Amino acid sequence: MQLNITDLDKFKYRKVKGDGNCFYRSFIFSFIENIIITNNIIFMKKIFIKFNNNFCENDLSSNHNINFEEIKIIIYIIIDNMQTDNNNSAAFIFFQKAYLFSESLDDGIVLFMRYLVKEYLFPNQNSYYQNK
Repeated sequence: MQLNITDLDKFKYRKVKGDGNCFYRSFIFSFIENIIITNNIIFMKKIFIKFNNNFCENDLSSNHNINFEEIKIIIYIIIDNMQTDNNNSAAFIFFQKAYLFSESLDDGIVLFMRYLVKEYLFPNQNSYYQNK
């Protein structure tokens, strides 16, 4: 099947688990999907590095039964597809299928999103918004 991802309608509804993580799940899924569609390989590599170096050794990730190696392989395959496919359809389709069929990816990216929010909020906990 030939698919040009620029022709895809990006505003579709997806069913998500009702486990209280729907915001994190929808945000990070949409974020990664947008990175693939815009072919931002450098940013995807930065996510891989942050996931691999900072997140997997974090206290937040240590209490969960998630196969982080599987997620690293999935991200690596997405990056490889982004580098070799002209219109990124292979990377886009692979990400969607991996998300549907890998419970580790689903749970892992939710946890990763929670980590990113915590990483941002912690140093800014005493910051205040000033209306000018």
